[in-house]
Amino acid sequence: MKPPPKNFFSHLSLELGNLFFPPTCSICNAPNTDFLCKHCLGLLQQSCYPHGHFISRFGDLVFCSSRYTKEASLLIASLKYHRNYPAAQWIAKLIYPLLESTIPYSRLQDSVFIPVPLSLQKKFSRGYNQCELMVDVLSRMTGLPKDFQSLKRHTIFVDRDQIGRSRKERENNLSCQFEWVGRKTYPSVLLIDDICTTGKTLFECRQAIQKSNPQCFVQPIVFAHPEG
Repeated sequence: MKPPPKNFFSHLSLELGNLFFPPTCSICNAPNTDFLCKHCLGLLQQSCYPHGHFISRFGDLVFCSSRYTKEASLLIASLKYHRNYPAAQWIAKLIYPLLESTIPYSRLQDSVFIPVPLSLQKKFSRGYNQCELMVDVLSRMTGLPKDFQSLKRHTIFVDRDQIGRSRKERENNLSCQFEWVGRKTYPSVLLIDDICTTGKTLFECRQAIQKSNPQCFVQPIVFAHPEG
């Protein structure tokens, strides 16, 4: 009698898991085998950001995949707060076309992915940084390197989410301070975040990177931004 294939038991456990806990769409919770139903995926694709970029209030040119619609916000929330890890793959897939269509090939080849860091408090409470998960997927899709260690967020004792804060509170947030602690220098950095509101976080990250690497080109890239 032949032994079962190496992936037999993992496949069996997946099938049993799907039997007792059927997979559903990450956004509308409809039964679906691919974590995102065709209807919600279509809505996300329709909400592509005009021209694929915008200028933040701090003067940065930010590449953006989607308007911050109901569907985009639910997909982000499922990744950040509900450990829906496959959502990182979908977000990365929606960001990927920006890399192909807007960044010159020569610059792209010299780039490294860097996620916007979480505070220690948030990373400890969640157990992960959702932007690192997105970067993991983008790095595999493009073959470009990633760096999770060089850019750090300053430590504070209490770090609240930006959600629900006024524009002034967001821009004066003490947790929005960063430092470059890496020894490497890069010619080009692709700075990845899930959502941009005022652009303060991306601006502070770029400042921290270029303070130690003045010649480094920093391109902020986000999944969603509220239009207007």
